Amino acid sequence: MLTNLRNRVTFMKSSATIWTGGVSSATVLTVSEEWANVQRVSMSKTYANLKDQQTIFYNVTVRNAKIGTAKETIDNKMFINYNGRILKINCASDPDEHGRYLKINCEEETI
Repeated sequence: MLTNLRNRVTFMKSSATIWTGGVSSATVLTVSEEWANVQRVSMSKTYANLKDQQTIFYNVTVRNAKIGTAKETIDNKMFINYNGRILKINCASDPDEHGRYLKINCEEETI
C-alpha cells in the first residue's frame, strides 16, 4: 500500500487575521507537500438552492501520522490541493495505530 504513493498533494490551512479597525483577512498557508495515494470512492448529487450540486468523496493515504517540518497533526480545518482540486478533510485515521500512514476521508464539492 505504501509503495503506491504516486500523487503529489499539498496540505493547506487558512488562518484569519483581524487587524485594527475590525478589518479581517484570510490567508492560505501551505503546511506541506506529500506523496499520496488518491482514490475516488463515491459520488452523490443533490439539488439545493436551485442548483445541482455534486459531491465527490476521496480516500487519501499518506505516509506518517504527522506532516510537514513542524510535524503538524492533520485535522478537519485543513484541506488538500490535489491537481488543482480542493479536497475538504472530513476525518483522518491511523489504521494500524503505529503512525506509519494515515487514511484521510475527503470530499470535493462541485456545482
